[in-house]
Amino acid sequence: MRKSIFVRGVVCAIACAIIGAAGIAFAVTAQAQQCTFTPSPAVVEAGHSGGTYTINFTASGSTCNWNISSADDWITVPDTRKGTGTGTIVVTVKPNTGTAARQGRVVLNRQYIWVNQPQRPPCTYRLGQTSKSVPAGGTPGNYDTVLVTASDAKCTWSVGEATPWIQTTPGTKTGSASVRYAIGANSSGSTRTGTIKIAGQTFTVTQEACTCTVSPTSLSFSGNDHNKSVHITTNSADCKWTIDETASWIGIQPPAKSGTGTRYLSVAVQPNRTGTTRSAVVRINNTAVNVIQAADPCTYAVSPASIDHSASSGGTGFSVTTNHQDCPWTVETTASWIGIASNARSGKGNTSVHIQFMENRSTATRSTVIKVRTASVNVTQQGRTTAPATQASGGTDPTSAQVSAGSPSVSRAPAAKASPAAPSCSYSLSKTSQNLGQGDARGSFSVKTDSGCEWKAVANAPWIIIASASSGKGKGTVKFTVEENRGSSPRTGQIAVAGQTFNINQKGQKTGNKEKKRK
Repeated sequence: MRKSIFVRGVVCAIACAIIGAAGIAFAVTAQAQQCTFTPSPAVVEAGHSGGTYTINFTASGSTCNWNISSADDWITVPDTRKGTGTGTIVVTVKPNTGTAARQGRVVLNRQYIWVNQPQRPPCTYRLGQTSKSVPAGGTPGNYDTVLVTASDAKCTWSVGEATPWIQTTPGTKTGSASVRYAIGANSSGSTRTGTIKIAGQTFTVTQEACTCTVSPTSLSFSGNDHNKSVHITTNSADCKWTIDETASWIGIQPPAKSGTGTRYLSVAVQPNRTGTTRSAVVRINNTAVNVIQAADPCTYAVSPASIDHSASSGGTGFSVTTNHQDCPWTVETTASWIGIASNARSGKGNTSVHIQFMENRSTATRSTVIKVRTASVNVTQQGRTTAPATQASGGTDPTSAQVSAGSPSVSRAPAAKASPAAPSCSYSLSKTSQNLGQGDARGSFSVKTDSGCEWKAVANAPWIIIASASSGKGKGTVKFTVEENRGSSPRTGQIAVAGQTFNINQKGQKTGNKEKKRK
């Protein structure tokens, strides 16, 4: 009985001890279980680019101690990781550069606060404009820009190939940025289109063509007009234009046949002396400017229209009158007995022409026509009259003959005595000819006569020019020059002086020399 009671006491004691110990443990666990924390938000939804996020938590008691940590290296907690009671923490989440979403934990005591972060979305790019129209002169201010907006600051993109006439710098850029490009002048007559590859997209540039307008497109000139203006207008200072003249009587001032940009040109025409209206075209790029010029022909008059000269040598002249000072004229005659200086055989405008007669030793009158363009001078030179017959020596003057015997006497007036004859002049030359080469040359000869005897030197060919005085009294010297003989045949001309003839013989060109001169 005693033994049973002892055993029961021991069992009771042990049970009590165990119950007591359990009560102590229960009290401690109960105390620990009383500290709880309620986070807000309970789950952090972070963006793919990361950032800072605030977590507020409420403790179940003001004496509740807490400790915070991060279970993942891409989540950072503050340096102050411990505290008591209700609190606030700020965690930093790094950007998710991977291609998959991820989940991390912030540990508050033994409680997890989950952090969810999605993967980075694909980069997208938007161009501020996808096309641009540029004037023919190119980009204003030397360059232009196009803005690229990236979906993320870390997105990288590149500037790729461009049409050759679009200038840009290829390369890589990050985030949103601008791309510069420059375009030169389009000097062609056609619109052109080019592209630039930017961030995988196409930026299109359209440049207008050079335009060139000409005004007016028709010019009318009177016969004496000299010039009129034409205005070239382009839409760019670099637009090129060229001029093509189709008639030799039209000139452009300034004389350049091409140019650029807007400017005035002067179209000049020569006087129209053709007698008919004439026209031509001046082409500026593809525009035709019609040029029409009325006729204003030259008219010619001579005075006197006829000349009658004695048989003796001598000189005279006539005047040439034109309606314009630029009207050209030439003097033409086929008579070898009329001399005209070579420098008087052609000219322009009003002038006087001197002609020189050689002595007419024939008794016959001779005549010719001198032509001055459309006008004519009729020239006549009288022939020499025969010398009067002289009375035979010892003859009877019929005007003083007596009436026969038995007839009444008739009083007769004595015959008039002839005046004494003027002293006769004789002339001779120091030489009568000279041979010269084919080139320009000069020569001279002397005239011999009495001191009171007059004489004149007249050349019968235009290539012989009297270089000294063409007339004189008494002894003298005649100097002359001859022009180059450009023909292959020799030629002969004369200088007449008071009935004497001086012959000039000039050689012709050799064939080799003639060919060289042509080249």
